[in-house]
Amino acid sequence: MYKSIRKYFIGDITAGMNILDSAKVRIVFDIILFASLLTGIIGIYTLYLGQFSIAIRAFVSLVIMMGLLFFSKSRGQITTTVHILLSLSCLSVLSNVFIVIQEVDYSTIALFFVNVIFGFYFLSIRTGFIYLIIQAIGILVVMFLNYEGIQWTSFQPEVITPPEQALAFFVVLVLIIYMLIQFHRANNQFSSHLTESNLMLKEARDSADEMSRLKTHFLANMSHEIRTPINGIIGLSELIGEATQNQEVKKMADMQLESSRRLLNTITSILKLSKMEAEGERIELKKLDINYLVNSTVKLLKPLADKKGIELKSTFKKSDISCYATEDIMYQIMNNIIGNGIKFTDEGSVEISTDQNENNVEIQVVDTGIGISEDFLPKIFNAFEQESRGFNRDFEGSGLGLSISKRYIELLGGELIVQSEKGKGTTFKIRLPHHH
Repeated sequence: MYKSIRKYFIGDITAGMNILDSAKVRIVFDIILFASLLTGIIGIYTLYLGQFSIAIRAFVSLVIMMGLLFFSKSRGQITTTVHILLSLSCLSVLSNVFIVIQEVDYSTIALFFVNVIFGFYFLSIRTGFIYLIIQAIGILVVMFLNYEGIQWTSFQPEVITPPEQALAFFVVLVLIIYMLIQFHRANNQFSSHLTESNLMLKEARDSADEMSRLKTHFLANMSHEIRTPINGIIGLSELIGEATQNQEVKKMADMQLESSRRLLNTITSILKLSKMEAEGERIELKKLDINYLVNSTVKLLKPLADKKGIELKSTFKKSDISCYATEDIMYQIMNNIIGNGIKFTDEGSVEISTDQNENNVEIQVVDTGIGISEDFLPKIFNAFEQESRGFNRDFEGSGLGLSISKRYIELLGGELIVQSEKGKGTTFKIRLPHHH
């Protein structure tokens, strides 16, 4: 029956709540129900004794308590109910010490501690302090007035017998013990739930790691199986191009060679990205001359720029610019970003500049190409993402170059920044730490 009553009043409130919040709602409900039962017994008993004023107050309190239960049910929350309970309880403490008893007895102190626990646990720390200070000031003022022998009211204090004090103290003590037991149970349930969740998360993470490792091993094996015949095709294409004098055959051999190299680069890029995602990259850093690396990359890519009729130039603002990295990674980064600048520029120039301050090395690649739209800019570093898609796209590629470059730069402790405007070109800024 009790569970049915509890479900009727707080079933909708606790639906979807976590363990701790659900425990708070149950505690508030149990306290209100306990107070209602106790108040009802007091009202009936005092009415039987002929103490009508006390009986009326008890029945009024009972109506208020039951009203709070229906109020909480209709609102679907207990915060307002807790505020009302605390306000009434604080008012009870202050009226006892100032008017009814006109002193601080044991039951009042016990009720004060119940209010403090209630305020801090069910409401915010700030609100708990407000209720604490209001009651503490009232209690301290009464203690001071009693110490000085000052009479602050014309009402005669009610004499509460030791059995009545003991009974009141016992009731409040039961409330404190009940709340502490419920807090302890809720915390144990929450800890148990948290442990189970952590175990499930660990299992899910281990499973994901295993799947990632399997993917890497699969790609590594497939890469070997695919690379071998592609390298054979590349070699045969070069031999055919060198051996034949037939221009038509030479042209077809060159097309076959270019397609094979492009396919090989795509497979290599996919493998590198998968390796970084699954296992990370263990690298040995050494001090590198950035100007030399940029100059080497520019020399390598200049024939491609000349073929498109665009200017490829480099500017070194300082003669000695260095950072800690590996040549392989830096060449990959430079080749991807400068190569993209050339690929997406039909006229104008691609300019590379280097600079260094006390903490960072900055490499800037500025092109006058097609630029990137504002909508696509946030996706530019996503793997396999390209602004032009489908069979009719204007530029070929796997969409992995920038993604791999960004991850390598972050692996070195740096950052890759892009600024672009559609139709006006793009600027890439590579910032790498100067020190190890």
